[in-house]
Amino acid sequence: MITETNLSNIFWRINVDELVQNGVLVKNIIFKSQNYNLEAQIQAESIVFGLRCLKILKKPSNIILSISEGFDNSRQIIGVFRSLNQILYANGGFCYEKESNLLFSITIAEFPLSNIGPLTKAYDVDTVIRIILKNANAKTISKDKQSWLCSAAYSFFEKESVILRLKAPITVVGDLHGNFYDLLRIFSVFGFPDRNNYLFLGDYVDRGENSVDIICLLFALKIKYPNNIYLIRGNHESRIINRDYGFKAECKQKGLCFSNFNEVFDMLPIAAIINEKAFCVHGGLSPALTRLDQIESFERPSDIPMEGLFNDLLWSDPNCRIAHYGPSNRDTSVTYGKCVVQDFFSKFGFELFIRAHESVSNGYEFPFGHEIQFVTLFSASNYFNQNLGSVMVLDQSLQYSFFTYDSPTELEKIQFRDNIIKTNLL
Repeated sequence: MITETNLSNIFWRINVDELVQNGVLVKNIIFKSQNYNLEAQIQAESIVFGLRCLKILKKPSNIILSISEGFDNSRQIIGVFRSLNQILYANGGFCYEKESNLLFSITIAEFPLSNIGPLTKAYDVDTVIRIILKNANAKTISKDKQSWLCSAAYSFFEKESVILRLKAPITVVGDLHGNFYDLLRIFSVFGFPDRNNYLFLGDYVDRGENSVDIICLLFALKIKYPNNIYLIRGNHESRIINRDYGFKAECKQKGLCFSNFNEVFDMLPIAAIINEKAFCVHGGLSPALTRLDQIESFERPSDIPMEGLFNDLLWSDPNCRIAHYGPSNRDTSVTYGKCVVQDFFSKFGFELFIRAHESVSNGYEFPFGHEIQFVTLFSASNYFNQNLGSVMVLDQSLQYSFFTYDSPTELEKIQFRDNIIKTNLL
């Protein structure tokens, strides 16, 4: 349940003792409320477009409050004398000041203010990427780095539309399901997002051994290359699903917060359109879809509902044995036939449909035949019956090819990682 609290009559006075370049504070900032008997220290933990509130208690006594402003390292925090509108959640929320684009990250301190340690420099995203690459299969990153990573990634996804409008050339990646070294193979072949644009179609987590590594690396790359890598949501980017299929257990094993990741998943875009001609979504079509602005109107953050348009876009499947809509054996959503796809193309003017969601033996499949430009793309190798993985490479005119691969050997895994680290000077 979400409640909104208007704090327009509460003014937060921030005294900055000293600043240095890159938005990093040398000395503590003292935070005081004129209306409440509170006093806290403020730490600059990260430089992001926004921050998120980790937890708000009704009667906090000591608060550590992190401030960041912009990803432009030339800007500095000079002072804030504005009111805040705050949205509170049952188990967390956000505190965002629109005029100055400041978003506050709040945690509760159990210790007296005098014991709060010195300020630390904001995390360098290259350092985080290097840690993720070198520590796969182990405790990937620390909990504080995870918090920073999720906060920063959230702020980028929050600024994106529910339907992304993208331009080719671009490489499209299907389900990965924790197959970290398939992702490293892709980056080894096509380069990091500074050399190649990417769209990922969801289902980053569950079933495979390295879901945490995949999502941490993708979040870090989104922070570093926000205009070159795009992620949309799959049906496994939901706490209702990923608590039971391996991701929650992996988070616990690696000492990370399961709910932090899912809060970011709740903000992911749902679909993408490339060159105004290719429609991309994780699952497929819905009998409830009559206008694209229905998708645009989805409110975020939100978990995936159990039925309806939102659910169908992430859960539905093609069925070559029917013409229109039919039941699904997944116990949710629907299946759809060739006529549904043709009607969709005709009504909305699309020429290509790219979706993921189903394991296919060759990594890609045209379920209605090649005359219908409708593709199922699956990028996790050896997921079921030794299937191949594949990615779809689109040029500027939407001419496409597929790069298909088998499960990597142990030697290849090392080579992929070392090649990425060397090539990107990490």
